[in-house]
Amino acid sequence: MSISASASPKSSEGRATMTILVFAGALLAAMALGMPIAFALLLSGVA
Repeated sequence: MSISASASPKSSEGRATMTILVFAGALLAAMALGMPIAFALLLSGVA
């Protein structure tokens, strides 16, 4: 699978796949960043 820098507007499938991958990656990164904060808030609320 090769990703070309100049993707033509004709290939909307590749662009949609790339958009979904970027969205999923950002979502996972936000979750990975937010989980320790969420646990810290839970523990400080319990204590």
